[in-house]
Amino acid sequence: MKEELLREIGQHFQLNELEIELMQKRINSKKELMQKRINSKKAKLSLLLRQNKIKNIDKDIHRIKGKLK
Repeated sequence: MKEELLREIGQHFQLNELEIELMQKRINSKKELMQKRINSKKAKLSLLLRQNKIKNIDKDIHRIKGKLK
């Protein structure tokens, strides 16, 4: 579907196959870059979530120790 759309656009603007192929490669590389950015953000969020859980556990331990005294 996307390739057909690119070909129609290419025909409308009188682009040749090589130019259409270059457009497809640019689109794919942008998709890959965005996916890498998304994965990086997910990893950062996951790390922050784990750090927060550790902090919460430390707070619970401190609170329990306080009750035991």
